[in-house]
Amino acid sequence: MEIPPKYVISTTLKVGCIYKMSAPERIETSVPHYFLVVAKHDDDNFMLLSTTKIMTKYNHYNGKANLDTIANILPNNTNGLTESSFFDCNQSYVITVSELEEKAKNGKLSPKGNLTKEEFDIILNSMSLSHTLDIPKFIIPKSL
Repeated sequence: MEIPPKYVISTTLKVGCIYKMSAPERIETSVPHYFLVVAKHDDDNFMLLSTTKIMTKYNHYNGKANLDTIANILPNNTNGLTESSFFDCNQSYVITVSELEEKAKNGKLSPKGNLTKEEFDIILNSMSLSHTLDIPKFIIPKSL
C-alpha cells in the first residue's frame, strides 16, 4: 500500500527536516540533492537550503567565498545523510506544501531525517555569517 503524499508531507514537514529531492527548477540540475527546512514563512511556504559541492561554490565566487557560510553536517542515525554534506547558507529556496506533495507523488522527494539541535546550531551559525542570505531574520528560529 502506497502512503499518500499529503500524509508524507504533513507528518514530516518541520524546521530541521531533511528531504532528498530532485529540484531542477531551483538548483539547475535534476540530480537529487538534500534540502533542509530552515524556516516557516507562513502556513504554505517554507524556506530551504540545499547541499552543494563546496569547491564548485568556492569557484563560483572566484575564490572569495566565505567558506564559513557553507555548513558541513556529518551523517548520523537521525539526519538520514549518507555522507558528509555541505549546506549552502548563502542562498535559500521557497517551496510550497503543494509543491512538496507533488514531488512526493511523482517520486522526486523522500524524507530522510531530522537535524539534532547541535547540527541546527551549526546551520544557524553559518546562516548568520552570510551577507547574501535572503531569509527574513524574524522567521528563522533561534534553535530547534
